[in-house]
Amino acid sequence: PRKDISELFGYPAKDRSPNVIRIRQRRVCPFIQSRCTKLDHRGDSVGVCSVFNPKGGIETIICPNRLYFERYQILRDVIEDAFGQDFILIRPEEVGAGSHDGKKVVALGHNFGKEVRVPLPKGRGRRRTGFFYTDWVLARLTEDGDLGSLVGVEVQSIDITGNYRAAQAAYMRGIKEPPPAGHGLNWENVNKRILPQVIFKGRVLQREARCDKGLYFIVPEAMYERILQRLGGGLEEYPPGRGSVTFFRYAISRAAEHGQIRKIEKIGITRTNVESIAARFSGGRDLPDQGEFERHIHQALGI
Repeated sequence: PRKDISELFGYPAKDRSPNVIRIRQRRVCPFIQSRCTKLDHRGDSVGVCSVFNPKGGIETIICPNRLYFERYQILRDVIEDAFGQDFILIRPEEVGAGSHDGKKVVALGHNFGKEVRVPLPKGRGRRRTGFFYTDWVLARLTEDGDLGSLVGVEVQSIDITGNYRAAQAAYMRGIKEPPPAGHGLNWENVNKRILPQVIFKGRVLQREARCDKGLYFIVPEAMYERILQRLGGGLEEYPPGRGSVTFFRYAISRAAEHGQIRKIEKIGITRTNVESIAARFSGGRDLPDQGEFERHIHQALGI
């Protein structure tokens, strides 16, 4: 086994059926029904959804759009968990159309109308420090058409290091045996960006009166395993409530018919609390043994 591209423009990279080839030529993402947004340095859509690393046999989603399989099914999964069954997902432009029955949830975010961006307070230099936003806001509408309860949703995949450019170009040309991909997986981003983001956004939503189910975090199973590793093991379970952080974990199904897209399968749900994550993240539960740093300096110097 070697490093390789698993999926290209939604389909297995080794699939060369006529319809798949046409999709690649058009550089269309089948999950968002438009041109792939993952661009190379020339501005061309590269279309790589997931990659394979032989170490541990890991197949990893590297584009969040891959998680939007079956017309944003992950959002309907969140709606059922947060609000209950029989709710309908609608777009912002549908809010003013028709009557309301208290069973509609409007999505604001990716290709669903204007993103909700809230200015953060001014810093000490009296300049804005940025904006707060989540990938999605799911808001239940009342029978009067007013705003009911809401949740924030983050959709994350893992970034890569290195590149897979030669392998991608070979697959696009239809070469039967492309060269190995040269990518790595940037797991350090879990420490630097992902977990700080979970904590910050979870705390902001904890203060919102209508956000009584907190933050939902949609992640590939491989990323969730790294989050657990960084936090020192299994997370304490909490009931849903203000300050909740609910992880929905997904993986790509192993098999599909020729010319078909593989399904995204929900592996499990873990519901914890933002303060529990924050305590673990800063609490040093994964510190090396005392003296290990000194021992490695001796080893490096050969003394």
